[in-house]
Amino acid sequence: MPNQKRIVLLTSKDNFVWTSMQEIIPMIERSWCELAQKENHLLTTINVEDSTPAQFMPSLISSDLIVISCFNTKIARFIKIIRESYKIDTPFFFYLHGLATIGLWPLERFGVLSLFTSNDLFIGTCEGDLESMKISFENARTQKIPFTISDSPMLHDHLSASAPFVYIGRISPQKNLDQLITAYSDLPLSIRENHPLYLYGSEDHLGYPNIGQKENTYLEKLKKLVETLNLEDQVTFKGFVHRLDIQRELGSNYIFVSPSTHSDENFGMAAFRALLSGATCVLSDWGGHKEYKNHYPNHIYYVTALLTDTGPIIPLKQFTETLLLAVRERQQGQPGFPEAFSMETIHLLLKNEIARLPLQNESLKPKSLAQILISQQKEFESQEDIQRCFHSFSDPAFVSFFKAYAK
Repeated sequence: MPNQKRIVLLTSKDNFVWTSMQEIIPMIERSWCELAQKENHLLTTINVEDSTPAQFMPSLISSDLIVISCFNTKIARFIKIIRESYKIDTPFFFYLHGLATIGLWPLERFGVLSLFTSNDLFIGTCEGDLESMKISFENARTQKIPFTISDSPMLHDHLSASAPFVYIGRISPQKNLDQLITAYSDLPLSIRENHPLYLYGSEDHLGYPNIGQKENTYLEKLKKLVETLNLEDQVTFKGFVHRLDIQRELGSNYIFVSPSTHSDENFGMAAFRALLSGATCVLSDWGGHKEYKNHYPNHIYYVTALLTDTGPIIPLKQFTETLLLAVRERQQGQPGFPEAFSMETIHLLLKNEIARLPLQNESLKPKSLAQILISQQKEFESQEDIQRCFHSFSDPAFVSFFKAYAK
């Protein structure tokens, strides 16, 4: 068949340590499997933790496209053998996840950044990802392709007057949960009594690793804040609960809240699930959250993300006013997926990018911003702080990426 492509998909379960990746990576695998069936492509899937490059070298050598669903040390080993040892220049389709806002320094850290070219495609999920790549590299080819889910959202038939505010995600200072609790405390008591605040998730103990700020007691601090504000009867920490169980418990009868300014917030799977279920959302106008405003205009209320010398913040007065507005104006959502997030749209975007191959092939050219980050990371690594790449929240490099996601 003249248009048939031989596609190799590199994937890994090592990244399943993150709950969202337990949904996202299988979705990526499914999207490529379905596209291959639809377009009569030949797809070979390689789970890198169970395989060696030698086992699949015939498939790799003869491939027209190599898809990289995530990045870790085992994926890096495959990349080095493919490009460095065997000189295979088959284009990569590389899913960025949280790497765009740190200038791809982990690729340099594991010795593969120089092996990427302008013929490779970096796939992000929001405009912030594309802007971050644009300010980091001169000739990086990018495309925005959303994630989706395969299971059906669960809906209530009516809105209850006592719907809770709900946060779902990691318990982390990057999610601005102290600001959420404080803003919630300023709501009238009559509102809080009918709209308790539930926080689902486990503490990640990460702090701000990119800044070098460690935090091991954030959950404890949040609980003390609840006590100080006399909110014990209205705020409940639910711990980790599987998302499908949360769906079954809440349906669409809740107001989802996420004031996150996390640098990896490039899609917002919990927010997406909430919107699909018909729930109202209060979201930071940030990263992947920003993508939803054109598709759910009547069910999203945004709060502004600002940067200070001590870190990102959400203005508390605006936050409280927005929570109150969401209570007063919330409407019953409609079931169904917007076309922009459908698997058909994902397939079309991938199909169009495949049709463009091959392109001009030259080495990837880092701009000064990416070079600075790589240099700073090496400096911090020499001090045994391997994840850090920014000096502070005032670091011009951090400010550049913050603006890209808040733009």
